[in-house]
Amino acid sequence: MTPVLQLGVPIKYVRPNGVAFLIDSEGRYHGIAAHNEDLILGKASDILGATMYELMPHALADLVLPIIQKVIASGSTAEYVYTVTSLHAKGKRHRHAVISRHVSGFALWGAIDVTDLTMYLDVVSQMGPQEHKVWLLSCRGYSLAEISRMLDMSERSVSRFRSRAYSRWR
Repeated sequence: MTPVLQLGVPIKYVRPNGVAFLIDSEGRYHGIAAHNEDLILGKASDILGATMYELMPHALADLVLPIIQKVIASGSTAEYVYTVTSLHAKGKRHRHAVISRHVSGFALWGAIDVTDLTMYLDVVSQMGPQEHKVWLLSCRGYSLAEISRMLDMSERSVSRFRSRAYSRWR
């Protein structure tokens, strides 16, 4: 997969569903790399050289900047989960970020989109035990007949549990 964007950050730091930024201790963006431009949440030209305070709510920048400063100063690594509103994907997206010190002296902010995983975990947490078993077995490709034998249930019950699980997922 060729990168959509690679400005100052080697693409090897970026997962296919992720984005990476080089950020200094003042919160200024010095580099961006991404496989998918939807993950950038804006134009690269608007981001490069801008500070976090110019791109995000000040309250969020106030929370994140000390983390970046600590990572740069100590060489430690930090993890951060946050929600952003995407311009391209329409709606809120959940991201998981790992922030570490880059050899350049900047913080390397690598983030992956975990929205689908978050939705999946939310749906699964609402399922009852039987519904969850049926859901897992049907995800593994077992037929209604096979699942009914494994769980000692009628095919009609399995069908009801499976349709309820799928309707929650959609």
